[in-house]
Amino acid sequence: MSTAIKGFEINAYLHAINCARQYVELAKIDAGTNAKRLFNSHLAKLNFLYNDVYFNLDEEAKAAIKKDTEDSIVLDSIHEMLVTMEPEERLLVEDFTKGVKRGEIMEFEPKQNY
Repeated sequence: MSTAIKGFEINAYLHAINCARQYVELAKIDAGTNAKRLFNSHLAKLNFLYNDVYFNLDEEAKAAIKKDTEDSIVLDSIHEMLVTMEPEERLLVEDFTKGVKRGEIMEFEPKQNY
């Protein structure tokens, strides 16, 4: 029986934990002493959850996860913006993303408000 851990779900799981870690780190910046202690406790738990899975991955998966989670908070922010867009705006973002993946150069024109 294989103990390999793979798949999109694991990537999403580690991404979510990494986002939580980054948000806790941001919250610690302006927190008081007691809150920082609480946040440090939460970070230790989040680190345990993340590392428990991460260190059971093969080297190829670790490299992919490291690359995918280095900007977790940015991806979370993009997702938040996408959710608030109208369907036709999301389609434009999808078209743009597909073009970027194909290596196309795109130009944008400002929206005209009359």
